[in-house]
Amino acid sequence: MTSFIEALLPSVHDTLSLREALSKLAQCERSIKAQGVCSIKENFNIIYSCLYNVTQLKTEILDEIMNILIRGLQLLESDMKKILAEKISSDTRISYLNSLKILIYLTVEFSNHLEKKFLSSKENEILTQTQTNKKTSKKTTSKKTNPDLSINDSASHFDWNDIKEKILACLVKIVDLNIQKFWEPPIVEEQFVTTLTNLCYKLMETCQSNSIRPHQRKVIKDHLCHILAIMIKKYNHSYSACVMIVQTLPHYEHFSSVYADLIQTCVIQQGYESILPDILREFSHANLSTAAGNKENPNLKFYSQFLIELADRLASQFLPYLSLVQEFQDEESYLMRNSVFYIYGELLIKVLNKETMSDFKSKQTRDELLDHLMDHIHDTNAVVRSKTLQIWRRLCEENCIPLHYINQLMSRCVGRMEDVASSVRKSAFQLLCDLIRKNPFGIKSVEMSLEQINGELSKEEQVLNEMNKESDKLIEELNKLVQPHDDENDHQNEESMNEDQDDLELQAQKETHDQMTVIQKSKINYLKDMLGFVNQIETAIPKLSKLLFSKTQTDVLEVISFFVTCYEHGFTDMLFGIRKMLALVLNSEKTVKDAVINAYKRLYLKSDSRQQPFSVAKQLLKLTQDLTICERGALEELIGEFVINGELE
Repeated sequence: MTSFIEALLPSVHDTLSLREALSKLAQCERSIKAQGVCSIKENFNIIYSCLYNVTQLKTEILDEIMNILIRGLQLLESDMKKILAEKISSDTRISYLNSLKILIYLTVEFSNHLEKKFLSSKENEILTQTQTNKKTSKKTTSKKTNPDLSINDSASHFDWNDIKEKILACLVKIVDLNIQKFWEPPIVEEQFVTTLTNLCYKLMETCQSNSIRPHQRKVIKDHLCHILAIMIKKYNHSYSACVMIVQTLPHYEHFSSVYADLIQTCVIQQGYESILPDILREFSHANLSTAAGNKENPNLKFYSQFLIELADRLASQFLPYLSLVQEFQDEESYLMRNSVFYIYGELLIKVLNKETMSDFKSKQTRDELLDHLMDHIHDTNAVVRSKTLQIWRRLCEENCIPLHYINQLMSRCVGRMEDVASSVRKSAFQLLCDLIRKNPFGIKSVEMSLEQINGELSKEEQVLNEMNKESDKLIEELNKLVQPHDDENDHQNEESMNEDQDDLELQAQKETHDQMTVIQKSKINYLKDMLGFVNQIETAIPKLSKLLFSKTQTDVLEVISFFVTCYEHGFTDMLFGIRKMLALVLNSEKTVKDAVINAYKRLYLKSDSRQQPFSVAKQLLKLTQDLTICERGALEELIGEFVINGELE
């Protein structure tokens, strides 16, 4: 952009002295107000000379210059908006194009300087305060003022963040116009786009800084996202933006969130969805070139977080580009795998859920994603195993797990209870508790024993066998009616019509019978799934009972929670585990002892019945059955604790 300015105004090299330039600033401002924004060309040397000596300028002078530029941008936007509504003459086009380039150039250069100066002043302020805190007493430090958001030269009223907000607001309005019409041919030159977007990326580095007032952070960030989104859609900045995002993501932690907001602005507000596959492809190249085989690459943390932020904002937009996401599924980095599975979870909850499922292809995609999540419960990395189980928990909470996946999931959960990693075991316990709370089979699975479910299943299978035999008979009768007819004989035609009528009746019976058969098969599948569900819970009891005495405290606490959850939700077979918990009342660790006492209090002393004393006594008597000597001693200790705490009299 500098080379263009120099070509446009050869006199730029004949800069004024700083004193002369400052004396003419007021003249420049009056000229713009009186003659319009195009007079900026004649006054360019004045402001450029100030820029040339920018390091010598005081804050009040910078304030004056920025106000001139803001006023110029506002007038430019207003004039261009009117001009674009009409036919543009060649002279007008060139005049406003030059004014646009000059104003953008000056605004960008001064903004870059002020941003640098602002950051430098804040760093010095922090350093000074740190040194002061070390040297002065509390009494002295209490008199210090809070950090000011302005650049403190001699004019404390100058607030760079306020100026920045106004400049960005003007730039949003300008780039949102069809400014390409001022170029011939109507294509905005790359140098112009690069100059403006580089400023935006620079300002993004500090847009979430604590030095900016909270309400301003969002405003400034939104302005930056809007400018870049417009440049991406309208001015061919898509490829450059993708490269910039991938390269700079690791530089600042907040970039993951800010860049995700930028992509969201492109897709939602600008309707430019192509940016999403473009950025995914660029990530693919970045991983292959910089992260392949390097599990400890620190950049992957930021790439992973960025994908997660995108999934939170644009879950539905990921669906058409699922193949691009799946490329990261087999990456060596567990962080990248976790981000992929997070995207799967968001898709299953927000897009491929029960309410929105309408076609076979969607169900196929849903099952494919569920299969991937199921497989990675056995991932080689413990962090991935734990995160995958947590995603299944979210699916359970949102009722997004199809019934035919429940048993397989329960089986995997029970298996993970013996995982070598405590974090995985904890996630497995929690998921199993969630599945029991949700219990897709309802009260029937609680009230019926395994033998009763098996008995009902056998009855329903016998009914299905009878239905299949009846179906075979109907097919035989239909086959008998399918015979060639002789159309030459009227009598035969009459018989044929009667047979056709019988044929239609049999076909109707067959269709009704087939529908009933489908319903019967659904009943059987439901009972099989219920049987598997109850069976998995009973299978888990012995394993969990052993973990009650684990050396890992989290295991013990999670098992206590599991037994209590099951018992509260009607699984009376858990009484075995509830009795085993008694021994923990004598545990030397206070956390474990308190947890088990609170568990028994929750189970046996929280009765809403009017006959509470009778109910509590009955429940405790039931607990005493088949106790060992050690467990009886623990029960005495438990009741003693209840009495001491005033919970039993």
